[in-house]
Amino acid sequence: MRRDKFGSPSEKPVKDANANENQILLFNEIEAEADSTVPEPFKENASGITARGKRVRKGQIIGELPVEEVVCAASPKYLVCANCAGKLKPVGKEYVRQELQYIPSQLKVIKYYRQSYECPKCKHTDNPYFIKAVALTSLMNHSLASPSSVAYVMYHK
Repeated sequence: MRRDKFGSPSEKPVKDANANENQILLFNEIEAEADSTVPEPFKENASGITARGKRVRKGQIIGELPVEEVVCAASPKYLVCANCAGKLKPVGKEYVRQELQYIPSQLKVIKYYRQSYECPKCKHTDNPYFIKAVALTSLMNHSLASPSSVAYVMYHK
């Protein structure tokens, strides 16, 4: 009993004293009836097969739409250097994402950026201090969907 319960697993069928030996052959009917001397059918000319169309890129979808840029800036209370208590100044902005906003009868692209800040006093020391503003998260990652466009689609379904 112990060998049956914890023995090595096998793909072999369990032989029962009452099992019919021919029952297993029911599932191999096609292989048993096939003629192995006949060559496999192969289509030489594939003229009826068409290739799938090219994928539409995000740039093609939003190419001619108006663009609005939104820069996410840090709150003034966080614009203080932790090393020297100096005031941080903006250095540049980093692209975060873009989304397609639907306003009835118009579409526009909104590009989100987040501002980066540095401390001018600590800039040339061994411990330069940088921070980046917190950007809003997207509704769906790697998608152009905005809350307004998703709400429009859900309402009209």
